Amino acid sequence: MSVKNRINPIIKPLAYTLFALSAIAWIGVFIIPFLDFSVAESAGIITALIVVGEVAFYIAILLLGKPLWEKMKAHLFAKLPTDITEKKDKN
Repeated sequence: MSVKNRINPIIKPLAYTLFALSAIAWIGVFIIPFLDFSVAESAGIITALIVVGEVAFYIAILLLGKPLWEKMKAHLFAKLPTDITEKKDKN
């Protein structure tokens, strides 16, 4: 059994868990202002949640690889108006 076959069952669940952590962190960003924290505490917690969410998202993308990234880009550009994507292709 190769190393890739042994690691692959660990990588995908880890990456999806990181995606879930990223989503939970971003949901927390919008919930924290309604909880009973001081302004300084709220700012610190929100900053930490944003950093954790972004890092978890990018690590998950790296673990899942280029095919997932291509799907995400295609999905994003499908929703943009065509004149924006045409300008980007020309540059």
